[in-house]
Amino acid sequence: MSDKAGHEKVKEKLGFISTMKIMLKVLALMLTAIIGYYYFMVGISNGWISSLCQNVYCLDLLPLADYLAISLAMISLFFVIQSLDGWKKQDKFFNARNLCNQLIQFKNLFKDFLTLVNVKQSEVDSLVSLEEQKKLLKSVVVELGMLKVDRDLGEKIDQFSFLYKGELKNTYKILNKCLNTIFTRIENEKNSFKNVQSSLDADIRNDILEVSKTLQQINEKLNKEAD
Repeated sequence: MSDKAGHEKVKEKLGFISTMKIMLKVLALMLTAIIGYYYFMVGISNGWISSLCQNVYCLDLLPLADYLAISLAMISLFFVIQSLDGWKKQDKFFNARNLCNQLIQFKNLFKDFLTLVNVKQSEVDSLVSLEEQKKLLKSVVVELGMLKVDRDLGEKIDQFSFLYKGELKNTYKILNKCLNTIFTRIENEKNSFKNVQSSLDADIRNDILEVSKTLQQINEKLNKEAD
């Protein structure tokens, strides 16, 4: 099943569950209102409320149809507001799901980067100038589009609301730090880039493992939200 198809399936499931919950609550409240009206009428018939109305002003009793219409209007208004909150939470869920998937893709780019650096090691070694070697290694980052992905994710995190925002935002910060670490390592090198893939891998390995663990945990939480 494609990500889009899975996304739509989960969206339909959440929408159906939300609608059913609202309908059941409306029915329960309407039933309560009818029973309340019935007992109020019984109270009037048996004179239980007559003494109260002698001391406190009482409005004329509404006909059942008018009472139900007013009750239904008030209950409907309440659930419209609640439904808007439900849809807002649903949007946060899908934003979190999309962001989590994009962070996973960003994380995987670091693996692609290290693989490509290893492939280009002989080309790096063939360059005499250290500045040319730095330029070549930096071009790998650009070739993979890592700078654009980093920038787009940063903007999305600032602009959108989503579940588990603190965890996802912190995960992005770690990946952003890894990207900065790569550039700093390349820029500050004073001698040579021999076995550069291994040294760069050592610099970011622990952070990437932490990101993988966190994203897996967030995905598990999102899966529970969808169930």
